[in-house]
Amino acid sequence: MTKPYLKKRKALRRKVLCGFPWSGKFTTKGEIENYFADDEIQCLLCGKWLKTLNTHLQRIHGTTKEQYCSQFGLPWKRGLACKDLSNRQGKAMKRRIEEGFKPPVDAARKKAKEAIRRKDQPFLTNIKSRTISKYNVSRLKWKHEDYGKVLSLILEKQKPLAEVCKDKNLPGLTAVYEYRKANSEFNQKYLGTLNSLPFHVQAQAQDLSSRFYDTIKRLSHEEGMSQREIAFKLGVSRRTVNFHLNRKISRLERL
Repeated sequence: MTKPYLKKRKALRRKVLCGFPWSGKFTTKGEIENYFADDEIQCLLCGKWLKTLNTHLQRIHGTTKEQYCSQFGLPWKRGLACKDLSNRQGKAMKRRIEEGFKPPVDAARKKAKEAIRRKDQPFLTNIKSRTISKYNVSRLKWKHEDYGKVLSLILEKQKPLAEVCKDKNLPGLTAVYEYRKANSEFNQKYLGTLNSLPFHVQAQAQDLSSRFYDTIKRLSHEEGMSQREIAFKLGVSRRTVNFHLNRKISRLERL
């Protein structure tokens, strides 16, 4: 027979405060940060304040973290714990790692790959929409002459595309890539510009031209130079020569 005080305690644990469960959904990142900012986190199903919600959701409401996050638009990968507890857990994990503990990273990555892709929450959809809108507005202000100026500066300064695009008065790196896809004539000019750059600049850009492949093939097969000698002559790392030489050979073998 259950004791009366246990029944009372059980009823209190399941008591739902006025105004709950909450019928809304988080739509901005700021709202979510405010939700996790206090010393305790409030359960949006019953209104109680707790340090963490995982056990509470399972025992009192019979629901899971994923269902709770889906209902209220919370981030899928964020733990349902208050800021103070999250910070203490993070510091404790850092101490364990310093003492030699190795987290099962490979198992976590495998689990993430096998997991079913979940739909973006409203706050993340809003962030993506604002980012795309901002990008589209910035892209429309650039003209063909601005993209041509990027190519001129690449040749003039002998710098990779990413370095030149850091100038706020020029199109950004993403904008140039998109323009290359949309304009075949500009893309050919870019490839020609890339082909004329020194090999060490191409290697910095991680965008090596066909001339590089032809050169390392000639030096390796016709002149019999080692990979170390080729790397020294072209001003690139031996690893770059080894990777791209083997890659080119494997492609030829498949043809």
